[in-house]
Amino acid sequence: MAVRIEQVEGKKDLEEFLRLPWRIYKGDPNWVPPLLRQERARFDPGKNPFFQHADVALFLARRDGEPVGRIAAIVNHAHNEF
Repeated sequence: MAVRIEQVEGKKDLEEFLRLPWRIYKGDPNWVPPLLRQERARFDPGKNPFFQHADVALFLARRDGEPVGRIAAIVNHAHNEF
């Protein structure tokens, strides 16, 4: 029953990270899901210029192996220079 925090590594983990809100909010009639294509682009260093001046680490919280939460740790070097 313990929750484990694991860094996202690889395409399978990234896909779980991106799709987790659909699992969490699937029964919420007020939830408006983002476009999955845009979410993929947001976290793709090749498509998002933010990654040129930032370091990003993604993490999944898992309970019994199933993802139950997510978080991103971000260092924006351009902002820190300001």
